[in-house]
Amino acid sequence: MSAQYNAADDYFEADDFDPLHEYEQITGNRLSSYDGPEGLGLAILLSQRKSMSKEFALKQLGDVHGRMTEEEYRTTLERAGFRTGYTRHFTYAPDYAPNDPRQEMQRIMFHSAFGVILRYDTYTDSESCRINSCNWWAAWKPFDEESRRRGRTSSGSYQSLEHPEWYRDERFDNKSPDDLFWFGYWDGREGVMTHIDRLLENGTLFAQWPLMRRAWVPLFISSYDWKSAEYKEADEHGWTVSSAWIDRLGESRLLDAAPEIHTILNGNKMR
Repeated sequence: MSAQYNAADDYFEADDFDPLHEYEQITGNRLSSYDGPEGLGLAILLSQRKSMSKEFALKQLGDVHGRMTEEEYRTTLERAGFRTGYTRHFTYAPDYAPNDPRQEMQRIMFHSAFGVILRYDTYTDSESCRINSCNWWAAWKPFDEESRRRGRTSSGSYQSLEHPEWYRDERFDNKSPDDLFWFGYWDGREGVMTHIDRLLENGTLFAQWPLMRRAWVPLFISSYDWKSAEYKEADEHGWTVSSAWIDRLGESRLLDAAPEIHTILNGNKMR
């Protein structure tokens, strides 16, 4: 318990480490191209310190990290209880190499007990298949105000079903609604289980998401979809047309998702 807890703290400490701020503290100057090779070398070393410290801690924890292949990443999450609920294989040819198409994949995994849905797509080259982009979503209710500060939330917002405009209500100037919960997403390329453990130490994850007014999530949209000819064509006609195209695409893929994903979504509108 102690070793794992310390490794988690080490990871979060390294994750919070700001190489540019540290550079300014050491040199007394902001980093610029005029700093010469010594200055740039120091900046690179500080960035390497951050990435190596995070990777070391995550390996101690048995968690996913950025140097894993797709297979290593997936099997690590499977050992933690994640399962695959949707898979799509496709061919992608980048603009800089239109005659050199790659075989890529989009996968959506879920953890039924924690109500977590995770989506990633791949980047494949001649040597390996690795994680390209990845996010995971969850709904979380902190135990109390102190737990709320320790929970390590990311991009998203706090919501209240009983008091939807709670942040404008003077009754909650000094306290939060009893039903306040967080809904949002995290970068899933590293530290997925370490973040989940920290959330569970400080609150409860909803196995089924509360039915929210605004739960727009591009869950079934791959990073490659934004680069597709179909999206570019729709985007030429304005935001309304491109947004409708994204909606239809997400809804069509949702039909092929595992029942467990529908259970977690609990009626919330996805993309």
